Amino acid sequence: TLQQLSGMSAGLFDTLVIFENYPVDVIQEQTGEALPVESVESIDLTTYPMTLTARLDKALALKFEYLDTVLSEPGASQLLAHLQQLLKLLSSPGDNTLRDIKRGMLSHQARKEIFIRSVGEQIHFPGARCFHHRFEQQVRRNGSAIAACHGPHSVDYAALNQRANQLAHWLIEQGVTQGQLVGIFAHRSIDVLCAMLAIMKAGGAFVCLDPVNPDERVTYMIEDSGIDHLIVDPACRARIGMTAQLKLFDITQSASVLSDMPVDNPQVSVQGSDVAYMIYTSGSTGNPKGAMVHHSGALNHIEAEFAKFDLIDEANSLKQADFLQCAASSCDVSVWQFLAPLMCGGKTVILDEITDVHTMVSLIRQYQIDLVEVAPVVLQLLVSYLERLPELQRQLPGLKYIMTTGEPTPVPLVNKWLNMYPRVPIMNCYGPTEASDDITYEITRAPLPAGTTRVSIGKPLPNLAILILDEELDLMPDGVAGELCVTGIGVGPGYWNNEAKTQASFIPNPYQHEPLMPMYSDRLYRTGDLGYYDENGNIELLGRKDEQIKIRGLRVELGEIEAALEAIEQVQQAVVVVKDNGIGEATLCAYWTGEPGVTMTRKEFRLRLGQTLPEHMIPVSYNQLDKMPTNAADKIDKFALPEPDFTAQQTYVAAQTETEVVVAGMVAALLQLEVEQVSLADSFFELGGHSILSVRLVSEIQQRFGVTVPLGFIFTLSDLRELAAEIDVLRPQQQDSAKFAQLTAESQTDTDELII
Repeated sequence: TLQQLSGMSAGLFDTLVIFENYPVDVIQEQTGEALPVESVESIDLTTYPMTLTARLDKALALKFEYLDTVLSEPGASQLLAHLQQLLKLLSSPGDNTLRDIKRGMLSHQARKEIFIRSVGEQIHFPGARCFHHRFEQQVRRNGSAIAACHGPHSVDYAALNQRANQLAHWLIEQGVTQGQLVGIFAHRSIDVLCAMLAIMKAGGAFVCLDPVNPDERVTYMIEDSGIDHLIVDPACRARIGMTAQLKLFDITQSASVLSDMPVDNPQVSVQGSDVAYMIYTSGSTGNPKGAMVHHSGALNHIEAEFAKFDLIDEANSLKQADFLQCAASSCDVSVWQFLAPLMCGGKTVILDEITDVHTMVSLIRQYQIDLVEVAPVVLQLLVSYLERLPELQRQLPGLKYIMTTGEPTPVPLVNKWLNMYPRVPIMNCYGPTEASDDITYEITRAPLPAGTTRVSIGKPLPNLAILILDEELDLMPDGVAGELCVTGIGVGPGYWNNEAKTQASFIPNPYQHEPLMPMYSDRLYRTGDLGYYDENGNIELLGRKDEQIKIRGLRVELGEIEAALEAIEQVQQAVVVVKDNGIGEATLCAYWTGEPGVTMTRKEFRLRLGQTLPEHMIPVSYNQLDKMPTNAADKIDKFALPEPDFTAQQTYVAAQTETEVVVAGMVAALLQLEVEQVSLADSFFELGGHSILSVRLVSEIQQRFGVTVPLGFIFTLSDLRELAAEIDVLRPQQQDSAKFAQLTAESQTDTDELII
């Protein structure tokens, strides 16, 4: 059948549309001697997920059937409502364009419901709207309280403020003016925190350059940002070299250099709309671009997340909380970790190496840290370490929340954490730097039920709105994928020194005049990420627009394959990339991590994935890693993944029989492999074959052996030995049949000649 030939384990079709145009009404109205028809009824049973039947009687009658295992009742009702709205539009007078019809499919009520669930809670947060002003408020309230700790060093609020003020006065004296960018090129420390505050106090905006970056990248960011002043530590100072145009300040020598500077707060006029910092984000191609973030947006991010953590009081003021600072200074998470505790009277505890989970656990226990935010790959390391500890050493009594961000969080990881620490929920967040860090949140307090394949990124944070739009910026209904676009106070000014990119990504909001839109919603940031709202009003993230690739002409979403891999119990984390297989074809390659000692063969992976994915979405290569490589932002670094192994990943079985030798040679030639790389224990697809090449394989077999192997048989093979055995079975059968056919033809020819 077509389904068998397609290699799909699921149904070949998702939707069946039937238009019944048999003239039943005419037959019923006929009179005379013909057999009368009293009534016509149909009893239909369908196994398709959705079936729409249209019947033209005195009026157009529609019947919509669906499987409740595939589509929920609210989802079915929504589809039916859209269909009814469409029919009204098509039957209305006037010349409607296709876009008019598309927009009109959403009724007034449907549009209203979309805006209701797309807009976050509106909360007025009191207090100053600049970081350093809010910090100064805490200095007056908690001057003697510890503000930051790093190794054996600590500093209280009053001392930190004094050091930051002195550096700020020095920067002003050196010519730093309002809105000017000032660089920080130093390893994370209390000194870096002091530099951040000082630059903002001087009216400038800080740009953190991560020491892990190569010199060429650091040089590019210095030149692109146009910074004149760079705050360094000795190790990073040695990498800068002699640059006459750059004024360097060694932060470790601040005590002696700044001793004569004033200690009072600088009186510089800074507004919430002014830029607080700039983060260089890595684009999919080309050089990094600087995303600017203003004070109001960054503060709203902090306050909004505190609100969802129940860390605000009745007056919407922040409650005290202590954070672990472990993210690289070049990513937006580090700003939250460095500065959020100082906005509420808490302390920032700095961890040097994020993968040092032993020290991480020690700091969490020693300082009774309230909140830890890490990427999923780091959380996996933490969980694996904690599992090996004795029960008493595993306790984290002060921890209140774990936050995950940066990448999709695997469902098994969430469940494992919550089984270990049921009173410490996980907040899964999502957000771009261009919109002041996180813009959505989802708090999970209990293990997710069986069958859950993705951890939702949840709902919009307060004072933001997230719209799902198509390429024409039209609203997408629930369940329909589109681009995530955010508006509200968190949307930043744009990209530094890149007007073209800014205009392409930061656009006027076509829905700013809708009554439910939040304040400051005149601009819309297009994230480039794809997702949809589910029936519960949560956003399901699908991946990047530029990760929607095509394999042999078929659209593939890498995130869907990764979710299927992580649904396998042996897999902790998975990432899928596209590589050239050496013969000019895009090939899916999977990388995965598991528990120590756990292995899986390529055959086992294909068997499991074949239960949920079509053939073209099943990776060719499965590469097991001890841990995923990460970049400075603790995200999986896909560029650092090793080259995939396209050879057989299980015990090599050499060809034995003459047929096996020929089959191995044909497969090697088709896939451009060495014959020694072709194991008879692998299937054609495990070695890198696909549906198009399978057609060529069938043709090769016909030419070499004179037998016809059914195309569908290639999809069902467990290995090449089975193919060789089938050829050996078919050869005598088909050759005997061919001889019989030839004799029959010759006999027929002789008979014809005799008759003539």
